[in-house]
Amino acid sequence: MPRSEDEVGQKIDRCFADSLLKVTGGVAIGIVASVAFFKSRSWPIWFGSGVGLGTGWSNCRHDFASPYVLHGKKVPAGQDTQGKPAFNIIQQQEK
Repeated sequence: MPRSEDEVGQKIDRCFADSLLKVTGGVAIGIVASVAFFKSRSWPIWFGSGVGLGTGWSNCRHDFASPYVLHGKKVPAGQDTQGKPAFNIIQQQEK
Protein backbone atom coordinates (compact mmCIF):
# COMPACT_ATOMS: atom_id res chain seq x y z
CA MET A 1 0.00 0.00 0.00
CA PRO A 2 1.55 3.35 -1.02
CA ARG A 3 1.91 6.06 1.60
CA SER A 4 -0.28 9.13 1.30
CA GLU A 5 2.67 11.52 0.96
CA ASP A 6 3.94 9.41 -1.95
CA GLU A 7 0.56 9.69 -3.66
CA VAL A 8 0.54 13.48 -3.15
CA GLY A 9 4.07 13.69 -4.52
CA GLN A 10 3.07 11.70 -7.60
CA LYS A 11 0.05 13.95 -8.15
CA ILE A 12 2.20 17.09 -7.84
CA ASP A 13 4.74 15.69 -10.30
CA ARG A 14 1.99 14.72 -12.73
CA CYS A 15 0.37 18.16 -12.40
CA PHE A 16 3.65 19.96 -12.99
CA ALA A 17 4.49 17.89 -16.07
CA ASP A 18 0.97 18.20 -17.47
CA SER A 19 0.84 21.97 -16.91
CA LEU A 20 4.28 22.48 -18.43
CA LEU A 21 3.27 20.49 -21.50
CA LYS A 22 0.03 22.42 -21.92
CA VAL A 23 1.68 25.84 -21.48
CA THR A 24 4.41 24.88 -23.96
CA GLY A 25 1.81 23.71 -26.47
CA GLY A 26 -0.20 26.89 -25.99
CA VAL A 27 2.87 29.06 -26.55
CA ALA A 28 3.81 27.07 -29.66
CA ILE A 29 0.33 27.41 -31.13
CA GLY A 30 0.36 31.10 -30.18
CA ILE A 31 3.66 31.65 -32.00
CA VAL A 32 2.39 29.93 -35.13
CA ALA A 33 -0.87 31.91 -35.03
CA SER A 34 1.01 35.14 -34.39
CA VAL A 35 3.32 34.70 -37.36
CA ALA A 36 0.74 33.24 -39.74
CA PHE A 37 -2.36 35.30 -39.02
CA PHE A 38 -1.72 38.33 -36.80
CA LYS A 39 1.32 40.12 -38.28
CA SER A 40 3.68 39.05 -35.47
CA ARG A 41 1.66 40.56 -32.65
CA SER A 42 2.31 39.18 -29.18
CA TRP A 43 -1.21 38.69 -27.84
CA PRO A 44 -1.76 35.22 -29.42
CA ILE A 45 1.32 33.97 -27.59
CA TRP A 46 0.03 35.29 -24.25
CA PHE A 47 -3.43 33.96 -25.00
CA GLY A 48 -2.06 30.50 -25.82
CA SER A 49 0.04 30.39 -22.67
CA GLY A 50 -2.96 31.49 -20.59
CA VAL A 51 -5.16 28.79 -22.09
CA GLY A 52 -2.44 26.20 -21.43
CA LEU A 53 -1.99 27.36 -17.85
CA GLY A 54 -5.75 27.36 -17.28
CA THR A 55 -6.23 23.84 -18.58
CA GLY A 56 -3.27 22.60 -16.55
CA TRP A 57 -4.69 24.26 -13.43
CA SER A 58 -8.11 22.74 -14.06
CA ASN A 59 -6.65 19.25 -14.51
CA CYS A 60 -4.64 19.62 -11.29
CA ARG A 61 -7.72 20.71 -9.34
CA HIS A 62 -9.63 17.73 -10.69
CA ASP A 63 -6.77 15.36 -9.87
CA PHE A 64 -6.53 16.58 -6.27
CA ALA A 65 -10.32 16.64 -5.80
CA SER A 66 -10.73 12.97 -6.69
CA PRO A 67 -9.70 11.20 -3.49
CA TYR A 68 -9.22 7.66 -4.71
CA VAL A 69 -10.28 5.92 -7.87
CA LEU A 70 -11.15 2.26 -7.60
CA HIS A 71 -10.14 0.21 -10.58
CA GLY A 72 -12.45 -2.68 -11.04
CA LYS A 73 -14.93 -4.53 -13.15
CA LYS A 74 -18.67 -3.82 -13.21
CA VAL A 75 -20.59 -7.10 -12.92
CA PRO A 76 -24.38 -7.40 -13.18
CA ALA A 77 -25.95 -8.61 -9.93
CA GLY A 78 -29.62 -8.87 -10.78
CA GLN A 79 -32.26 -6.21 -10.08
CA ASP A 80 -33.04 -3.94 -7.15
CA THR A 81 -36.48 -3.51 -5.53
CA GLN A 82 -37.63 -1.05 -8.23
CA GLY A 83 -36.72 -3.39 -11.08
CA LYS A 84 -33.62 -1.48 -12.15
CA PRO A 85 -30.45 -3.43 -12.92
CA ALA A 86 -28.00 -3.65 -10.02
CA PHE A 87 -24.25 -4.00 -10.36
CA ASN A 88 -21.35 -5.04 -8.15
CA ILE A 89 -17.83 -3.70 -8.61
CA ILE A 90 -15.11 -6.29 -8.26
CA GLN A 91 -11.77 -4.72 -7.41
CA GLN A 92 -8.82 -5.63 -9.63
CA GLN A 93 -5.63 -6.73 -7.93
CA GLU A 94 -2.60 -4.45 -8.31
CA LYS A 95 0.49 -6.07 -9.75
